[in-house]
Amino acid sequence: MRRLAALPLTALITSALVVPLAPAAGATTSAPDAKHRSEVILRAEPMWSGIGERVELSGEIYDRGTYRPLANRAIRIESKPVGTTTWSRLATVESNASGSFRLERAVDRSRTYRAVYAGNAWYLSDTSGWLVQTARPGTKVGVSASLKADGTGARVNGRLTKLGSNPLVRLQRANVTIEAAKAYSSSFSYAGATKTNSHGNFTWKTSVSPKQCYRYRAIYKGNKTFAPKSTLASWSSCT
Repeated sequence: MRRLAALPLTALITSALVVPLAPAAGATTSAPDAKHRSEVILRAEPMWSGIGERVELSGEIYDRGTYRPLANRAIRIESKPVGTTTWSRLATVESNASGSFRLERAVDRSRTYRAVYAGNAWYLSDTSGWLVQTARPGTKVGVSASLKADGTGARVNGRLTKLGSNPLVRLQRANVTIEAAKAYSSSFSYAGATKTNSHGNFTWKTSVSPKQCYRYRAIYKGNKTFAPKSTLASWSSCT
């Protein structure tokens, strides 16, 4: 699997002033070593959901050497059902002035996604890392998650509920998986697990300091009745 990385917002802002110089008239730009290298990043949220729920595919494209955002670039969003090998085009979107792009769609099944930039006379092509978005049938669930400083570490606090229920139905004794990503990274890995209590609430403690700006994903993977759902928790003080 290819790399998944994200960049500090400050790096993108700073390097927005750095513009690659165009080659002199008559210079050859077709050779690969004369081109700049591009970088495409892709994210999907939520990573776990019920069938028919909305997923947002978003990302950025930038100059790999200067971190300069690449605006007005055609980005092809592709997908393939999990367990298959053939990619198909979902849509082609265009990056904005900050190099960002976005696509929202209803999920029909678990799929693997990637974003492809074909390149041009100035930039080499690039393909993002692959993302697996898990979608399963079942009663829709809401997952909340927030971060709170706890001594030198932090806690991930949240709640699982049945969507649209009145009165509110809370999911009791449900398993919750926690994933974590380092600052400015889109690569999440398993961090731990916990369970909801009789009120549908859960908490998970980590020794990682809030100053390290880790992000966390709380995942409920569903069961025979309820669909899965995930959500992100980030520190508001981190950019």
